[in-house]
Amino acid sequence: MIRMDLVERGYMEGTILSAFKSPFAGSRRRIEILGLKIRPTGMETRVQVIPRGKPQLPMAGYRVEVLDRLESKDDKVTDRITLRTDRNGMIVLPADAAQPIRHLIVYSGVAPLAKAPVYSGHVNQLVLEAPDDSPRLTVEAETELLESELVDLVARREVIMARARGAAKKSDWDAVTDLEKQVDALPTLEQFLTRIEALKNPAVQVAKQNKDRAQESRIVRMCKKIGETATQHLDPLKVKEFHTEIAEERKSR
Repeated sequence: MIRMDLVERGYMEGTILSAFKSPFAGSRRRIEILGLKIRPTGMETRVQVIPRGKPQLPMAGYRVEVLDRLESKDDKVTDRITLRTDRNGMIVLPADAAQPIRHLIVYSGVAPLAKAPVYSGHVNQLVLEAPDDSPRLTVEAETELLESELVDLVARREVIMARARGAAKKSDWDAVTDLEKQVDALPTLEQFLTRIEALKNPAVQVAKQNKDRAQESRIVRMCKKIGETATQHLDPLKVKEFHTEIAEERKSR
């Protein structure tokens, strides 16, 4: 799509608006490029958002922001309309003679998935293909569950350790021995990191197959973050120090 910015007799100057970086790339020998002036003929355009190559799985509930101009580093467009795709992955863009061209940005969470210009009212319905973000969404949900488990695990470990210290002060060594065994039976850092790798690797492979480097990077970043949190809170040295403390308490009594 080319928006005409200047027309002087036989001379025209315009701006290319496209979802692609190089819409006219490649050899153009023996090809004559023609332009067709278009005008809105309808009252609205329905845009369906689908995963690339999967038209049978419309992207329902995704946030779509509508801008009246291209965004740039120097011009962060703040006057934008926010819509949500329905169960069929649809949004409706009313035709506007004063602002016929709209720029759509499809988001998954805070991550932009796809951008495209739309001439609202020119056709009744359009299909906008976006990268399949299901692998990242799966990893995001699973890492949130892992984080909840981690919080619960650390809290349980601290409670058991506190009970063991209290029992040691009362010289209740049978209880202390049982509580030490409970600490050792809790999931370890190595087990947590193994689960994170098992979550990350298949998702990364899918992202690579889809040639989606942005999605691959987000998956790796999420797994790295939960891995660092687990390493911080499940450091095996803390358990070793606990056992050393209990052993010294036994000797002193």
